[in-house]
Amino acid sequence: MTPADAVALLGSLDRDSVVTVHPCMGGMPTEVGWTSLELLVDNVLPEIELSPSPYVTQVWAPRGDRQL
Repeated sequence: MTPADAVALLGSLDRDSVVTVHPCMGGMPTEVGWTSLELLVDNVLPEIELSPSPYVTQVWAPRGDRQL
């Protein structure tokens, strides 16, 4: 999945969806996990907004597309 694919996927989810990221799953080379995590931080997170709720920290939506 590319960063653009991830942003599109997150934008297609319902408000109540939960997203879990496992960049270093068992057996995956550490370098691959770090590269994936860096792509997430550098290219996906800047394009989405975290929920403003103090109780929900993992609900994201593309900026400008939806209000949480």
